Amino acid sequence: MEKILGFPIKDFTYYEQALIHASSSNGKSGNKLNNERLEYLGDSVLDLVIADILYQNYPEKDEGELTKLRSIIVQRTQLNRIAEELDLPKYIKGNFNKNVLPEDVKGNALEAFIGAIYLDRGFKVAYSFVKKQIIEKRINLKEIREDHIDYKSELFIWVQKNKKNLKFETISDSGRGDKKKYIINVHIDGKPLGTGEGNSKKRAQQVACKHASKKLNLKFA
Repeated sequence: MEKILGFPIKDFTYYEQALIHASSSNGKSGNKLNNERLEYLGDSVLDLVIADILYQNYPEKDEGELTKLRSIIVQRTQLNRIAEELDLPKYIKGNFNKNVLPEDVKGNALEAFIGAIYLDRGFKVAYSFVKKQIIEKRINLKEIREDHIDYKSELFIWVQKNKKNLKFETISDSGRGDKKKYIINVHIDGKPLGTGEGNSKKRAQQVACKHASKKLNLKFA
């Protein structure tokens, strides 16, 4: 545990509880020891730490943009992945179907683990853990910012301000279902400036607009 945490533990029982899933019955009926309460606490601590980090790092972004960025960082798939990288799943106790650990159990345990840190060592240490082990080591804020940008909408605003004409051209439309593929060009004033590929027209247009924006050296982040 201390190798994962990077600091000495004062009270190990918090971390032990953080890794006990509700499916594992302990003690008398109605008095089960599990990580649900710690998960609730850790979720709040995680939200606050990430909100503070984003607030400090992106003074130009408004409340809505900061909220969207935070939601991307704390989405369940991200937390599941980070829990795996921290090697937490092998310590989780629970009664699971065919002994297969459900994905979301991993992220929930990570939140409970953060709650345990908060109770054991306080907010300052919990903040440091989230910043170092999650944000700095395992989250690429630059990529998240870029994925968060709606290049199509931003490019439309730019062409309107600069009195230019934007048009999409479908180059290819092939496949069916999950193998569907579109290739689309975006033209500005008749000149092709970006090509995008995706499994939907919307996605292909978004990629095309991203490439066009970079060619035009436009910065929306």
